[in-house]
Amino acid sequence: MALKITELFQTESHPVADGTHCTRSRTVQFATGSGDLPRNCPVVFDDTALMWKPLAHNGAAATGSIRGFVWPEAITLDGSDEVLGVIMVEGEMNYGDCSTAAIRTACGSISEANLKTALRNGQEHDVLGAGDPIKDQPSLRELGINVTGVTLIS
Repeated sequence: MALKITELFQTESHPVADGTHCTRSRTVQFATGSGDLPRNCPVVFDDTALMWKPLAHNGAAATGSIRGFVWPEAITLDGSDEVLGVIMVEGEMNYGDCSTAAIRTACGSISEANLKTALRNGQEHDVLGAGDPIKDQPSLRELGINVTGVTLIS
């Protein structure tokens, strides 16, 4: 669910029950869309639309690398209007908290293997195997987001 303007906040540190520990959050504008983005859903910044979107596995994932996670509440996208939502831009979470079936569905039914690749990499990768790697992007760890439990070997 999108947060009303009076409910938006920023926090120094606010852990939630699933083990996610946010040290910096940010209020951002999400592009029109449909469905819910569950808490811990990976999001990307679409520099064409200048808005945030869920990581997609539909040929458009090259809109960018993961740059944050929906947090602390789910966000409901609106098909006719943009919505404001809060995302974690620095902190720590476990892989199991951002790879649930609901999150993979919200990301266009991305496979677990492709989600791991997107979480693991950031400097040069081709999540979709479409021959269009995203180059010279800082990794999540360089941005200040540590996703534990993701092996480096696929």
